[in-house]
Amino acid sequence: MIAVVYAAGDPASLQDAEAIAGEIGSGLKAGTVLLPAKVVEVTALAEGGFAVAIAASGANGPTLGAAVRGAHLLCVTAEQAAVQGGFCTMAISTGLRVQIELNHAAAAASGIGFAAAFRMMIHEM
Repeated sequence: MIAVVYAAGDPASLQDAEAIAGEIGSGLKAGTVLLPAKVVEVTALAEGGFAVAIAASGANGPTLGAAVRGAHLLCVTAEQAAVQGGFCTMAISTGLRVQIELNHAAAAASGIGFAAAFRMMIHEM
């Protein structure tokens, strides 16, 4: 399951999380498995059962960073500053080209490794 994480008490963050989950729809296919999305507040990550966490706007911060490290989850965001700060593992931005930034220390703290071929295509900090 994909956790779409929002900041508790932040209606704009919840609205963004719901929009992200809506874009995912019935789920994302990973090999032969269909991963549905579930909108959750950051503390729900401790319950387990998630394959990845996508951070909605406003959700990035120390609480999310600690939660994804504790749950050993890949955290994906659109906020590059969250990756630079070590709160989330990977930032993806689009425009004329797709740019992927990875915080190596955040990945290692969550026990996540990446294939060398993937690491050649991204900016690692």
